[in-house]
Amino acid sequence: MIHQQSTPQERTRNTADHSLPYCIARAILDGEMTPRSFTKSKIRDLDARHLMEKIELVENEDETVVTIITENGQFVGSREYPSGHFKNPLSDSEFRQKATEEIRGILEEEQWNDVNGFIHSLEDQPSITPVYDMVIIE
Repeated sequence: MIHQQSTPQERTRNTADHSLPYCIARAILDGEMTPRSFTKSKIRDLDARHLMEKIELVENEDETVVTIITENGQFVGSREYPSGHFKNPLSDSEFRQKATEEIRGILEEEQWNDVNGFIHSLEDQPSITPVYDMVIIE
């Protein structure tokens, strides 16, 4: 079992995107997690740092329990398998929404449509090589 009291040490995208307390705080504050959640200003945001100090994590083999203690009380939640885990896969619409958020501003819409169509037909594809040509950024 892992027991972690949050300390806001995140200073870079790499440390922030590997920090469950940071991701929880950012999701609470923004209502979503996207690549924009890891900008320098978001990582250094004092509201996120203060919220992270109130987050406690306890991990065991079956689940992660998150406790957030605020002035209004204590909130506890747990998740056995997060969304996207192979035992709790995303639906097609959840995948498309998440992937669209991730690639926004990187691929053109037509490129994304080609990639998305290819991904949804992977089982019928003899090779993944064509996807490399689809994601060339010019």
